[in-house]
Amino acid sequence: MAQQSATKAARAIGAMFLAFFGCGWLIAWSVQAFGASVGVLTSIAVGGFAIFFVALRQFRQHRGALMAQAKNPENKKTRHIFNAVNIAQWICISVIAAVLSNTGHSKWILAAIIFVVGIHFLPLAAVFKYRWHYVTGAALILLAVT
Repeated sequence: MAQQSATKAARAIGAMFLAFFGCGWLIAWSVQAFGASVGVLTSIAVGGFAIFFVALRQFRQHRGALMAQAKNPENKKTRHIFNAVNIAQWICISVIAAVLSNTGHSKWILAAIIFVVGIHFLPLAAVFKYRWHYVTGAALILLAVT
């Protein structure tokens, strides 16, 4: 039961990050594509906050199990790989954004970010043994390419 609860807490953390960044990306894309429509931006923000707070509630319910599991040596290795993947992701995003901006292709920055984030889910799916990250990564990659 503790393992299942720790998993729920960890997935809730991921959902909070995705809610925050996803909401920001959707708002940026919406403004770029359609202008600053108050109704659309409000809908995106409400949806993002709803997802965030549902995930926060789940995290609070299960954080004790996650904290207890954090001392496990296998989890230290997983965290190390997770951190390395995320550092690589942010380096790629920074370099690609700078190159696109400096070459007059700044309109492609958002698509490039979505693509890189999609790619970053693929190794995380293997590390966390969570097949839905493959689906999320593939969907983001497909969205960016489209």
